[in-house]
Amino acid sequence: FFGIPLNSIIDTDPRTVNAELQGLFSTALGHFTIGADWAESDADITLSNETDDPFLQMLLGPPTVTNETDHYISGYGYWTLSPMESLDLTVGVSYAELKADTYGQAISGWYPKFAAVYHVNSDIELHAAYFQTLKRPSSLEQTLEPTQVGGFNQLDDEAQGVESSQYSVGIDIDAGNGHKIGAEASQRESDIPFAQQNQFSAEADTTRAQVFWSWGNKPWSIAAKYQYEKSEFDNPG
Repeated sequence: FFGIPLNSIIDTDPRTVNAELQGLFSTALGHFTIGADWAESDADITLSNETDDPFLQMLLGPPTVTNETDHYISGYGYWTLSPMESLDLTVGVSYAELKADTYGQAISGWYPKFAAVYHVNSDIELHAAYFQTLKRPSSLEQTLEPTQVGGFNQLDDEAQGVESSQYSVGIDIDAGNGHKIGAEASQRESDIPFAQQNQFSAEADTTRAQVFWSWGNKPWSIAAKYQYEKSEFDNPG
């Protein structure tokens, strides 16, 4: 501003209330995980501009304070069964709803989960999964709900409110003498909402592939991983 240094400072004061309930049950039909989650996050965001020039500081005026509130509820159920000794199947579904001041309307839906893990032998394991998710608010990422389905992470590094569906396949091998190797590939499709008055959303397609190796022999361990990732974005608006 006319060569005068100006510092913009953003201060966030978040407050979060979260309640969760989960039950774990084992029966002759398999293992069941059911639960529910309620959370509210409230944050005061203060924007202030500071300068050493007294006249300019007077023109800038006092700091501005805005408030953002997020409401999140969810319920889920997972059923894991073994129709044969070498095969584990997981079937699940969750319902989630996010109401955030950032967006003009609530985002909600039913999100199915499916996974299969096949134990070829004691050293080789094949796994595959398909699942859909709604990304929780970043201030509410800690949860009792299972974060993995079939060995694949449901929680991606996305913004809150993003709805995603993912297909994944992988293999894990115990090579002996402490060596473990594996590979995974996944395709993730995401629907990214825009803020407030915008009625459109962007779409993202992400392809990932990775190979990894680890070795462990108490008290030492070492690991290495190579990952390829490609994302394509489309804005239908």
